[in-house]
Amino acid sequence: DAPLAGRRGAARLRLAIPAQFVSIYSQQPCLVMDLSCTGARIALPAPLAQGQSGYIAIGRMEVFGLIVRAERGVEISVNALAFDEPISRD
Repeated sequence: DAPLAGRRGAARLRLAIPAQFVSIYSQQPCLVMDLSCTGARIALPAPLAQGQSGYIAIGRMEVFGLIVRAERGVEISVNALAFDEPISRD
């Protein structure tokens, strides 16, 4: 296990992958900005509420999680999603 650096639980992989964020309230396109084994940062046109749960669908992969932080921007909102269970490094 790697030691924690700041608030990060795992190293991030910087990306720009189109995906979908799906919750019981809505389904909306998003962009996965970075990904780690424990979470992701996603950019959305509309902000999500902190504490909202749902999943990101990237191709055939669906990863469930909880919105733990939201940053409202002028044109997009960036949300941090903590996964329910860590994903494999593969």
